Amino acid sequence: MSIVNGLGFYESINKLIIGFLLLFLFVKPDFESSQGVLFLILAYIIGCIYQAIIRSLTKSWLILRECEIAKAYKQIYKIEYSEKDIKDLYLQSYYEITNAGLLLNIPINEALENFMRNLAPVLALYLVVIVSNCNDLTPFLNNSTTDAIFVFLLLICVYVLRFYYQKEVYRLVWEAIYYWDKIKDKNRLNYEKGN
Repeated sequence: MSIVNGLGFYESINKLIIGFLLLFLFVKPDFESSQGVLFLILAYIIGCIYQAIIRSLTKSWLILRECEIAKAYKQIYKIEYSEKDIKDLYLQSYYEITNAGLLLNIPINEALENFMRNLAPVLALYLVVIVSNCNDLTPFLNNSTTDAIFVFLLLICVYVLRFYYQKEVYRLVWEAIYYWDKIKDKNRLNYEKGN
């Protein structure tokens, strides 16, 4: 499976799981009947709509953070970046490694970061439902303190993972361009020696 096909798969699973979790708050699916198929289709559509809404609401999360990009740069190059616009260099590097076919697992990390970003508000909604004792709304939840603590800890883990995956993407981009530049320089020197 190529990265592009794999990314489409991860994006689809992301939307399906998020839609399923949102629907599961209100409807208990019956997969024994034909309603199960309709439930999955509806879950996917709701996941698509939800993702579009979350992307528009979390634009500040999607903005490249200069401090994080600079930290990742320093981690790979072992020096501080002295120029003003590190975002521009980062984006140039990202698209250069894309053109060179060197993305490797960067799209997978981006998909995981996207999933964590989508999952956080859903878990927050589950936490609100548990704490507010909405037994009528969610018959499958016990609305116990244990459930609330579990969902809260899960929510913290999701936020930590979301930022981890984003930092990992930054690091992998700098690492890929660092070694790509070394390979290009070596090939250029070998070419010049041969001529």
